[in-house]
Amino acid sequence: VRPSAPQEEAVLTRILYPGTARLAEAGAPDLAGRSYRIHAEVTVPSGGAEGVLLAQGDAQTGFTFYVARGCLHHLYRHRGGAWSVSSEPLDIAPGRTTLTADVRRTGRSAEVSLIHDEAVVGHGPIGVLAADRVAYSGIDVGCDRGVPVGPYDAPNSFDATLHRVRIEVDEDQELDELAILRIDAAMG
Repeated sequence: VRPSAPQEEAVLTRILYPGTARLAEAGAPDLAGRSYRIHAEVTVPSGGAEGVLLAQGDAQTGFTFYVARGCLHHLYRHRGGAWSVSSEPLDIAPGRTTLTADVRRTGRSAEVSLIHDEAVVGHGPIGVLAADRVAYSGIDVGCDRGVPVGPYDAPNSFDATLHRVRIEVDEDQELDELAILRIDAAMG
């Protein structure tokens, strides 16, 4: 197990845009075993908005960040466990806003804060962070193709304007090197 570094500024920021094909796992940001933040910049109409902002993986392993029934949700699946953090129904004024999932590693687990603009609207744990890879499938922006991570039908496209998703990752990554070697050997 690689020792963790102190939490500092994000070491990597990736900007992803909706409307493209699923980004392959090799090109997706490396979120395994580390703190990360997902910032979705959206414009919400007067009737509200629903759907997936960002998803990686499937019903067995991965994560999804989405809006459903007026609530913000982050669902994380790993090794048979599923941890869901949700907000109470939000009063999102029509217009441009930012929705954020802030995941902070705490050893092998994590704490999630859901943020609307700068206000924390939900908080809860992830029991076990992936220490080798988050998922074997790619990452979707604005939808969840294939077998969905969340409790919704695919693709559950975001039905308002999603301008972009900014992903920040920290230097605090802690990986299981032996598990990574086993996966690499199995994949040839």
